[in-house]
Amino acid sequence: MDEENKKIENFKLANGAEKSPEDLAKPETKEKIVSPEEAFTKKTEEKPENVAEKSEKEGREGEAVSIGGATAAQKEREKKIENILEEDLSDIYAKMPAAKQSEFKVEGEKATRSINEILSSAKVKVGKILSIIKKWLSIIPGVNKFFLEQEAKIKTDKILKINQEDK
Repeated sequence: MDEENKKIENFKLANGAEKSPEDLAKPETKEKIVSPEEAFTKKTEEKPENVAEKSEKEGREGEAVSIGGATAAQKEREKKIENILEEDLSDIYAKMPAAKQSEFKVEGEKATRSINEILSSAKVKVGKILSIIKKWLSIIPGVNKFFLEQEAKIKTDKILKINQEDK
């Protein structure tokens, strides 16, 4: 026993603590026990911002940025595209059945977003814009194919014109 007590004393002296062997056998926890809610908020607060988040918040060259990641200029261009697509179609839209009207509206919004994405790219593909507009106009029941071609070309030209003005 005497030898065992010496080992304990040496251990106490070496660690600079006056703890019993039972206390030393217990693992020390330096971390505070945290509730799941506190852990979640702590993780989100400590999360470092990545480059994309910073650029989204700050914008490019002081340009305002919306929450969706699109700049104010892109939102404005999308509105202009939407107005161009709507031109001269109010009478036709009013004569459509309700089901076709909703389909025409939804597809028109998709076409607007697609065209805006194409215009945002480095290389604008005119044929792709033309085909998107043709596909959208083909939803109109009983549409004349010559009318469809002509309207699609006119709208494509107007869209390309606003794209040139924005640059």
